[in-house]
Amino acid sequence: MKGFAGRPLAIVALPLAMLAAGAQGQAATEAVNDLALRLYDALSTGDASKNIFFSPLSISTAFAFVHLGARGATRGQLEEALGFGAEGVAEALRKGRVALDAPEEGVEFLLANKLFLQEGFDVERGFRKGVSRGGLEETSFSEDPEGSRRLVNGFVSNATEGNIEELMPEGSVTTDTRLVIANAMYFRGAWEFPFEERLTKSMPFKGFEGTTTVNMMMQREVNLRIGSIPGAQVLELPYRGATVASMIIVLPNKPTKKAFFELESDLKSMSITDLLEGSSFNDVDVYLPRFGVEDTSNLEIVLPKLGVTDLFLPGVSDLSGIATVTPPLSVSSAIHKAKVMVDEKGTVAAAATAIAISLQSAAIEPPLEFKADHPFIYFLIDNQSKLVLFMGNVKELQE
Repeated sequence: MKGFAGRPLAIVALPLAMLAAGAQGQAATEAVNDLALRLYDALSTGDASKNIFFSPLSISTAFAFVHLGARGATRGQLEEALGFGAEGVAEALRKGRVALDAPEEGVEFLLANKLFLQEGFDVERGFRKGVSRGGLEETSFSEDPEGSRRLVNGFVSNATEGNIEELMPEGSVTTDTRLVIANAMYFRGAWEFPFEERLTKSMPFKGFEGTTTVNMMMQREVNLRIGSIPGAQVLELPYRGATVASMIIVLPNKPTKKAFFELESDLKSMSITDLLEGSSFNDVDVYLPRFGVEDTSNLEIVLPKLGVTDLFLPGVSDLSGIATVTPPLSVSSAIHKAKVMVDEKGTVAAAATAIAISLQSAAIEPPLEFKADHPFIYFLIDNQSKLVLFMGNVKELQE
């Protein structure tokens, strides 16, 4: 997200009934999915107890607005790292031309963009025109940075139905802030085959930090798409409507760190299509823990690992496509926050990204049991395009 000041709050809501994707939408999907795996790798740490959860779509969409105003090497780094170099990708993200299928009862998806601009700050005409779909609202960062911060956080909280609070922490907006670009996502999906609460039992989960007792949900002999890749099982849990969205769970065959890290390495060269290739429908007993993850990522630390460095360096960053001012603009903070809750009925997931711009100086027979009682990786995807909406892992659960 990035900071802008603007007029009355206007949310651009993009439900699962999106514009026809076309070639640009497909290229954007490929760029987002590629970013998902590289961001996952950059976010992974040696902390065995830290669960990861993020939305590559939210991050890509927010930085697509930054790309519009970036010039020179700053623009080139964004194009290389986020896939914006392919024709029409950044524009497709800004305009919501991602290939999401039509909604079904029980599935809700919202993508909202908002740009908050310093009152009286003169931005380039081309930039203002390019971001008009996201909506501009003016605020006074220079005179009331705390009030402006609350305005941005209020937008995000409203767009995510209260799931993402305090996206921008105290101190992230200052009197030097000139623009905040905010992107928020919300997903709610009911399972096509809900877990029966009476079958939920206390069972062990073998995390990397030790074994804990968790609420393990269960489905008996449900006809699901299941398959395998070397060293792991792959299960698709569809949301209501089946054709709209699914959770893809990749479970190592062995509950060891070595097996998990090998899976992470293998995923770098795989697509969602690769994961599902060779899978088939079988009656499966499913064991899945009830879990929730909330994760915050400081993208000014993460993105330089992918080659985006100039954007965050005062005096080096070239955002002259937004405005030519002295001192020049650079990104002072880029915050991404995501949250997911999984229970017997379905999944609620939300994410938000804020960017503050400031003046600065082999085939295997599918098994009949899928038991997620040890660390796993998962994706929330759009079934039609295979667009990755969210990605995360579960390495440790509390009792």
